[in-house]
Amino acid sequence: MKYCFLILVFCIAAISAKADSQMENSALLLKKAQQAFAEKNCETGLRYLRAYQNLKPDHGAAYFAELYLRGYCLGINPQKAAQIILPLAEKGFKPIYAVAGYLLFHGIGIPKDTEKANYWFRGYAAGLLGGDLKTSLGLTEVFLIAAGLEKSDALSDEIKRFHRLESGDPKEQVELAQRLLNGNGIPKDPKLARRWLEWTAFQRKHVPAMYELARWYRDGIGGEKDDNGRYSMLITASMAGHIPAMVDLAHFFADPAGTSYSLYNAHKWLIRAQDKGADVMREIAQVRSNLSDAEIAASIRSARRKY
Repeated sequence: MKYCFLILVFCIAAISAKADSQMENSALLLKKAQQAFAEKNCETGLRYLRAYQNLKPDHGAAYFAELYLRGYCLGINPQKAAQIILPLAEKGFKPIYAVAGYLLFHGIGIPKDTEKANYWFRGYAAGLLGGDLKTSLGLTEVFLIAAGLEKSDALSDEIKRFHRLESGDPKEQVELAQRLLNGNGIPKDPKLARRWLEWTAFQRKHVPAMYELARWYRDGIGGEKDDNGRYSMLITASMAGHIPAMVDLAHFFADPAGTSYSLYNAHKWLIRAQDKGADVMREIAQVRSNLSDAEIAASIRSARRKY
């Protein structure tokens, strides 16, 4: 390891190559396990599946749960399957959400709990953002059949509802993003929350969503911080007349540590916000203390031009 500090690039390449090799090995192990099960060779299949689980613990556990549901090699044991599936769902393993909901909805291996089932169905359906409805429903059927289960109408209804939401009320989309961020009635998923908010801002051109997304970009909510994205959202929302965005855009320009530092532009956007009714006299006074009279006059003229 001491040589890693001297040849860091080569070490990173070696680590990447090792990761690629493990991925190839895991795919090969899974293929061999499935082939052995198809040939009714349980001992060989289980050996390969355990080796696969060593490389991909969550995926491997999910396949063992499938065996318990189907009764392959380990015998039918829905209770054991539920003991594997529900903890995987709780830790955020998204591919298992639909199955977790199905088990709870029908009381398979665990007491029936419709409310909790719908919780997992919503988590699964929300993750299909941007997908074709027919394809999404088809994927659901394939997924459940692979686990030895039948399609659930409750899950299909959730998928259809979220599909309608994609082109529905943007306010509801923003609310969904907040629910996903906080885990309110749906599995907590900050990254997916940011995807929904970006969808609403970019695809639906919803100005309040742009302003909210700018804040998420600033604070790194649901992903990395993004100053360029923040500026893009603030300038677009401000040009649309969103007063809080104008004030935040002025703060963006007034930040001496920022790459777009400009007290002239900060003053301009504060004037525009003030003209629309914002109480920003204190901020304007602070900015003006560092501008010349000529710069202040020019900034005011620029602020009051049509845009």
